[in-house]
Amino acid sequence: MVKFAFQTYARKFVKPFVTAHGEWSVRSGILIAITNDNGMVRLGEIAPLPEFGTETLAEAIAFCRSLGNEFDALQIPENYPCCQFAFEMAGSPLASLTPLIVPLSKGDLGGSIAGLLPAGAKALDEWNILYLQGTRSFKWKIGVADITSELEIFKQLCEVLPDDATLRLDANGGLNLTQAKQWLEQCDRITSKIEYLEQPLGIHEFDSMLQLNQHYKTPIALDESIATYTQLEDCYNRGWRGIFVVKPAIAGAPSQLRNFCKTHKLDLVFSSVFETAIGRMAGLQLAQEFGTERALGYGTDRFFDQTMVEPVGILESDAGTFLVKFWKSIVENRSIFLGNPLWGRSELDQFEVSIQSNTQSNIANESYIHIPTGGTSGKLKFAIHTWETLSASVYGMQEHFNINQINSFCTLPLHHVSGLMQYLRSYLTNGQFISWDWKQLEQGNFPDIELESFFISLVPTQLQRLINQQKLKQFKTILLGGAPTWESLLTIARQKGLPIALTYGMTETASQVTTLLPSEFLTGQTNVGKPLPHVKIQIFNDRNEICPSNQIGQIQIQSKSQMLGVLNICPDDLGYLDPNGHLHIIGRSTDKIITGGENVYPSAVEALIHATGLVQDVCVIGLHDEIWGQRVVALWVGEYLSSCPPLTKERWGGSLHQYPKQWIQLPQLPRNAQGKIDRTQLLQLIKNLEM
Repeated sequence: MVKFAFQTYARKFVKPFVTAHGEWSVRSGILIAITNDNGMVRLGEIAPLPEFGTETLAEAIAFCRSLGNEFDALQIPENYPCCQFAFEMAGSPLASLTPLIVPLSKGDLGGSIAGLLPAGAKALDEWNILYLQGTRSFKWKIGVADITSELEIFKQLCEVLPDDATLRLDANGGLNLTQAKQWLEQCDRITSKIEYLEQPLGIHEFDSMLQLNQHYKTPIALDESIATYTQLEDCYNRGWRGIFVVKPAIAGAPSQLRNFCKTHKLDLVFSSVFETAIGRMAGLQLAQEFGTERALGYGTDRFFDQTMVEPVGILESDAGTFLVKFWKSIVENRSIFLGNPLWGRSELDQFEVSIQSNTQSNIANESYIHIPTGGTSGKLKFAIHTWETLSASVYGMQEHFNINQINSFCTLPLHHVSGLMQYLRSYLTNGQFISWDWKQLEQGNFPDIELESFFISLVPTQLQRLINQQKLKQFKTILLGGAPTWESLLTIARQKGLPIALTYGMTETASQVTTLLPSEFLTGQTNVGKPLPHVKIQIFNDRNEICPSNQIGQIQIQSKSQMLGVLNICPDDLGYLDPNGHLHIIGRSTDKIITGGENVYPSAVEALIHATGLVQDVCVIGLHDEIWGQRVVALWVGEYLSSCPPLTKERWGGSLHQYPKQWIQLPQLPRNAQGKIDRTQLLQLIKNLEM
């Protein structure tokens, strides 16, 4: 059985898009997610175009509904090419399809994207904008107005286009034979700028187009005639050796094209049907795979209306359902509020108020991604990010690790920055994404996959519970952060040869801003590494002066990934930079306990207690004390109930003022899904015990 989720989307054009088929105001489609038994989550897109002979949107929706939330058999009708494309793209193993997993790096396609010009005289006003942005191949829709006026505009367009620019003319089958000859005669007079004339006649006039292609110097490209791979093969068998304009999103299963091209060499142009980034990625992968030298017809985003519509809240625990809702909101230009589906009534009420307030107050008309932070304090807060800030974090990590593709093994919730960024790393680097239940992992149940290429993110308490799992060593990298890690745990991890990468980051910076590489960790280092390429970190003293190396002070962060509305991120953390530029975290300044005039940092005390091996979990806090000002209190979890502290003052390895004046044993410490202590619950537990 595989899990299945889908969402419909609707994207408005800035202005109705005009072709020979008529006016087009809204692009609608379906986003799908398939999660297989190994937790692999892949997305696909169904983008019907009935004018080209595909299934309708209503038919595609009915098919998706027929599958339910899970299915163990999949049979897609032959006349549903858009569904075939989407499900193969999503890698459904039940359809015996090959998922597209070709790594796609920024330089692979040479930046060669054709710019789509509006029909009519507006093309004369817009070509230069695209040209200044680097576009050299242009596509212009014809056959939508009187041929005399279009030919006059064509003449002017050819006169103003620079010598290094080329023009594609797309008639969408809207010409008759006489008009097609008129256009070809004009094109033959200026062949240096005309790349081809696309689909001059209707699909039933194949023989006439074959003759035109042989008679005129200007090449003809087939489009509507080869909308599906079955039609493409038919046209080839009937003698077509010209240009094939392939629209992957409506053509059917890409494996059919792969199989055909193994024995036939085709002159291919890959083109858009105004699909979203999900469908576009698959088209670009195919273009890379087949190595086409012609410019790609995917310059379409600018035709969509970027006006913000109503914000949306996402409260989903299932990864597939979360992701299709997330992408629906992205493509519809909605602000997104991420929420924890396990929140109580108080947090959910605050969540709804936040969404409503955004609807009323967002005068900037921009869509943002609101990621929750600080929920354990009782007051809900959000770090506001954009696609650009989140992307900066991904590319910073990619450069820091010197890796093209990031495969993520995620056990954390996607509504939290630690989970969301794992998905985005995979998406933006064309990696694979696995969502796996933490409890399954804790019980030693790993998916049946090659773990060697995957990054996994853990918090220290999770690592402690998995430390004896043999398969843990197989991961490419274990990103470890979210809370201070005690030395004894790191020592065991190093002895086992685990590829630990200690990280430091927060929701406000879209996760990690520093990371210690596994090779550095295994040589004995225990700091949190150097700043990532998109990050600048400085340490300031109490006089707001920059501290020299090895001097403890307040950490200040500047990064391209930081949330909106702040110049710098000043976390409540103390630390220092060593001479090699590595960051060392001392503790949180507000967590600092002042007892009898001495400063005590809870993380240091927790590390000393953990090092004894006598506790399973521990948390150190400061409580009000009439004599000492504050007293150091250790809350600990042990294997057995005991009325005595696990560590006596005589056996204490640190300074005596650090030794807890109160020890409280609990069956477990209240932690959230990210492994952090829920301080509100902890203080309530203490209050209940003292009553």
